[in-house]
Amino acid sequence: MGRFLLLVVGGIVLGGNLLSVTSLDRESRDLAVHHRVQETKLAREAADAAHAVVLGDVIDPATRRFRAALGRSTFDIADGEATVEAYTPSADGQTASFTILATYGGARHRVTSAYRINPTDWPGPLWLETPYVTASVDPAATVSAPGDRPDHGIYVDATRFDEYGLGSVLSTNDLSSDLSGALSPVTGLPIRVERGAGMDDVRSRFGTPTLAEIRARALSTFEVGRDARFPGGRTVTGAETYGNYGDVFDPDPRIVHVSGPLVVESSGRLEGNGVLVVEGDLVVRGALRWEGLILVAAQDGHVVIDFDDGDVAVDGSVLLDQAAPPPGGHTDLTIFRDLDGSWAHPAGDGGRPGGKPPAPIFFTGPIAGQSYHYQHTHRIDQPEHLGNRRFVFDPDGNFQERYTRFEETVDDLIDLYGSGADVYLEFVNPEAHGAAEYTLTIDGDVTQGGVAAGFAGHPVGRPFRTELFRLGDLEELVVDVRSLRMLQRLKNRDRINSDNCVLSWNTSPFSPGCIVENRVAALSFLRDRDKALTIRLSVEGVGPVYEASLYWHTKSPGHPQEIAEQAADDLWREQIRNGSADYGAEVLLGSGVALDFDLDHVLTATNRLGLARLSVDHLSSFAEAVRSTAPLGGEELGGETPPVEP
Repeated sequence: MGRFLLLVVGGIVLGGNLLSVTSLDRESRDLAVHHRVQETKLAREAADAAHAVVLGDVIDPATRRFRAALGRSTFDIADGEATVEAYTPSADGQTASFTILATYGGARHRVTSAYRINPTDWPGPLWLETPYVTASVDPAATVSAPGDRPDHGIYVDATRFDEYGLGSVLSTNDLSSDLSGALSPVTGLPIRVERGAGMDDVRSRFGTPTLAEIRARALSTFEVGRDARFPGGRTVTGAETYGNYGDVFDPDPRIVHVSGPLVVESSGRLEGNGVLVVEGDLVVRGALRWEGLILVAAQDGHVVIDFDDGDVAVDGSVLLDQAAPPPGGHTDLTIFRDLDGSWAHPAGDGGRPGGKPPAPIFFTGPIAGQSYHYQHTHRIDQPEHLGNRRFVFDPDGNFQERYTRFEETVDDLIDLYGSGADVYLEFVNPEAHGAAEYTLTIDGDVTQGGVAAGFAGHPVGRPFRTELFRLGDLEELVVDVRSLRMLQRLKNRDRINSDNCVLSWNTSPFSPGCIVENRVAALSFLRDRDKALTIRLSVEGVGPVYEASLYWHTKSPGHPQEIAEQAADDLWREQIRNGSADYGAEVLLGSGVALDFDLDHVLTATNRLGLARLSVDHLSSFAEAVRSTAPLGGEELGGETPPVEP
């Protein structure tokens, strides 16, 4: 069974020959045969073209079904004529067959085909994409979907739960059981927690766009003068209407974009039809009436859909799209330098060229006379250290220089290689990205992006490496770690994760069995930095000369610091589950709430966005060339052909 494809009639140019008088009779007969063969071919192509036209006519876009009757019977097509000899739709309008006879000159061709409409669907009344969500539901609230589709339900996309590494602190089993306990008694709908490929399968099965696509299309489809936009948020205290709410025949769907929280006060009433996009908390204390889609899109650590005290009726679907890396944790910064690029030891040499005094020794390295710079427990609540989660690598210096030694390194490199030396930056171990975002300034050009996606303008096939640039043109690299929890977590007295373990563990400070006594010291032995996120500066033709590794370092089990961090994780988990933590999403449904899944209103909204999808399955076809009644040289052309599957 294949998807239906619109058939396109290709033009055919008939060529001629220069005929001699002596061969005129024979050539005339051959030309007539050739002409009839061409007519037969064109008749079939006309039948195919007419087939596509009729298929487009018999589908009613309003009902997404085959029409009960056909509007045309005979029409011109591709310089020929087509006649619909039969049209038979099923009682439910889901399947139909029809027969078309096409005539071109003296040739006729008949095609009979059957099709089935693959109806558009939607997962259900609630679709939540968030790292973690809790719910509180009044028993009098209703959340419903038609009972004829058991896969309609409440869908939670937990993909970000895995992306953010929350498994060490939270449990998706708890998430599922908590939601089921809150929602199942008032909905009777299944709670489906999906992730990754599972959620991709859900979207494919229902034929739905992603929530990010919905938001992007709403913003790009927005029409000034027709739709409404409220920068910074909106508080509704009176009556506001968008589109023709309650009008089945002319809904006039609108796009309402609130780039901030939306609050409907107790004196307010908001009603509309179409797509409502809220980039912040959605709080209703008054009345909300909406037909179509409501999308709450938020990037903050906590977002709430608060219908607890409101009079809310949504006919369609409520969506939540939240990307919020988890807070908490702390990070260490360790730098390594080897300015001639030799790296005889993974720790580098830490020294300075040209007889300059050695770099300050903040931590004694593993080899006598060598040192590497180490700054312990960079916490966002300790401004006397780096001050926040932003790491600044600035050749002109800043308050972090005593820890990053970046200005000093660039000055030394200029002394060695000159300011015109070709260099490049790269992220090593980007899978431990910490949800970090970077800002890179080179010769006045600023590029920004996420570490996980790599650099803009990178060499082909090397997304985490910049193009070559002049050393003297480097102005600043800022790495803003949004989630310290998402950095590599390196714990003392733990088995090492490094691929280089076998090569290095015999050297102090490792102990038998590749158990690491001190992760900080371990980094100086491991060229892969034990999978920690590393910012590397390299000189073309020389190799790496500077590395700065960021990671979450914890003490051994039983150490007071490790116990305190574990207790903080336990408290954070409990606060999330009871709704008191400033993280994740919270859905509050009071007694005056009715969320009713309505596919017609959903499709009206997605059609306004240009995202409505209707597919038709081709079931079968039978084609035949109909015998001609006109003799040609005492013979007849044509004859039946076997069934074909286009």
